[in-house]
Amino acid sequence: MPDKKWSKVKKKIEGFICDSLKDRVQFTVTNYRWAQDETGRAFITVDKKEVFNMCTLRANNALYNKEQEIMAQQNINYDVYNGQ
Repeated sequence: MPDKKWSKVKKKIEGFICDSLKDRVQFTVTNYRWAQDETGRAFITVDKKEVFNMCTLRANNALYNKEQEIMAQQNINYDVYNGQ
């Protein structure tokens, strides 16, 4: 969304919500500017309860953990300092 403001995108998304859910569903995007890489998260709430979370930090942690699991399963050892 580099060329669109979140408010415009949010209005467009909210246009797809059926009438019975209009006042119950909210879309939120948050950036943490004091974070090291200004990461953030987006989340969806229904009746003020978070039902879907897209957090950059959580996704990166999950990716790292999966990578470590695969390396352990395949007995891969890589020394980043010696290139081995």
